Amino acid sequence: MDAGSLEDDADVVIFLTDAKGWQLERRDLNLKPIDAVVKKQRHGPTGSFRLAMDTATGIFYDVEDGGQYNH
Repeated sequence: MDAGSLEDDADVVIFLTDAKGWQLERRDLNLKPIDAVVKKQRHGPTGSFRLAMDTATGIFYDVEDGGQYNH
């Protein structure tokens, strides 16, 4: 199976990248700002949103506009 086939068959494709142009309001050493981009969603909208990733645990948290995260 090649990557093109996987993307064709997937219902949702989300890319996670390092945040560009914004940072978290609270500076927690284990939290890293992440941009999430929904490139494909078969049954819904595409777009982007912000996350905070806890690098110690790998858990993602929702981030509101302004860089505050919901923990």
